[in-house]
Amino acid sequence: MQREDIRFGDGEAGTVWLDVEVHNTGSARSKATGMSVGVAPFGAFVESEPVGVLEVPSVPAGGSRVVSARFRRRPDEGLEPVGDVGRWRKRAAGNAAWRASQERYSLQVMQMEFMRDIQSLQGGTGTSTTSWAGNFDVHIGESAAERHCSSAVKLEAGKRNWAVFVVGRGPGTFRFDFLGDGRAWGPALWTPGSNLAPQKWVGLAGESPVILRVAPPEGTTEGLLAVSVEQRSSGKCALVEFGFGVDCIPPRCFRSPG
Repeated sequence: MQREDIRFGDGEAGTVWLDVEVHNTGSARSKATGMSVGVAPFGAFVESEPVGVLEVPSVPAGGSRVVSARFRRRPDEGLEPVGDVGRWRKRAAGNAAWRASQERYSLQVMQMEFMRDIQSLQGGTGTSTTSWAGNFDVHIGESAAERHCSSAVKLEAGKRNWAVFVVGRGPGTFRFDFLGDGRAWGPALWTPGSNLAPQKWVGLAGESPVILRVAPPEGTTEGLLAVSVEQRSSGKCALVEFGFGVDCIPPRCFRSPG
């Protein structure tokens, strides 16, 4: 299972849909099993909040199946499953992990309020209508995949675009870099009180908000800016993507005029 097998987007009436394509690469038909699903704020190496386990049907050898679910957006921008989406084993709402998840999602709400404040300060009109952007963490047995954003967050040409995303689930050392056409758009990163120079290791306290500023030239209609986040302890890299095109999340999700 690859990250590209996880697809999601905004549905009707404040919902988010999720499709996960499951492949059987073996030589025999697979048995029905469970797929655990977690959700986390928009970012890299963040901790997921478990939302339940979905039923994965038997898949013939060499075949594929799409497992689908639908979620309701909570006021804190977390998600909860709705409708008849299969076999969900929900966690108890009173446990410590659930309470910790509420603290994590309060950070995401703070991010959205921060971006609206920037819009107001720079003379923008702002908006309370946003597309959901975040992470889905999916596990089937020993196979796991994480999609940091279903598609690139859309940028606007001729504007200073701003984004806030979260890095780390605990204290750690990270290295950032820019990939794609957007390297020529003058991107810059910082955390509150500190600039983040590309390709330099930096220690972060965990669940740290990272701010991106990028200004694609007027007339830009295509291209991608990927922020590469490398975790020193694991040697793994994650991408947080921004770009142009019909597959991008609509503008004003994380943008401020300027």
